[in-house]
Amino acid sequence: MPFGIVLLENDVIIGFCVFKVQCLKKYPEFTPWISDVMILEPFRGKGYGRKLVGYAENVLKQLGYKYAYLWTDQAPDFYKKIGFSYKQEVEKNEGGFGQLFYKNL
Repeated sequence: MPFGIVLLENDVIIGFCVFKVQCLKKYPEFTPWISDVMILEPFRGKGYGRKLVGYAENVLKQLGYKYAYLWTDQAPDFYKKIGFSYKQEVEKNEGGFGQLFYKNL
């Protein structure tokens, strides 16, 4: 790590995410991270985010990880809906705050 995956449909990029050992500098105890999750605007609201994050979870599980962590300041309800649990508020690297979520793999 780090490395990323891309979600494609008919050779069109739908979205992507990145795997990181460390994401938020102040929280080195949390690892690994599913980071930079992005579904491109025309494809949002169609289930692609669920597919992408689900695939990311499987990748981490195959690598032997027991948990996955991520943070968001934009989509907490989405991550709750797909089975992530809220852990705590976290300070972002560039300032401001977000919400930390985790999931047992």
